[in-house]
Amino acid sequence: ISSLIDCFDIISSCNKFQSILYFILLICNYLNGKQIESITVGTLSNLSSVKSYKNKNYNLIDFIVENIRSKEVYLLNFSNEFSKLLESRISVLLLHIQ
Repeated sequence: ISSLIDCFDIISSCNKFQSILYFILLICNYLNGKQIESITVGTLSNLSSVKSYKNKNYNLIDFIVENIRSKEVYLLNFSNEFSKLLESRISVLLLHIQ
């Protein structure tokens, strides 16, 4: 259990990942016309379902990536923050095998 708590702590401390989630929250608030304070995993899984009116091949994930690439380039390598998470996951797997 302590390894799972460590994983949660690592995810919670990933500033770039939090910035991306906040950006997604702002977009969802704008699209829904109301202010919400959090998003669910279900919301994240539906981002690719929200399509552009003009181009049905263009979805909300495309919009998010395009904006991050053009305005918030430093967020592109957010996955580097998860290197410690990978180490924790490996130790959880090793404990499970033993």
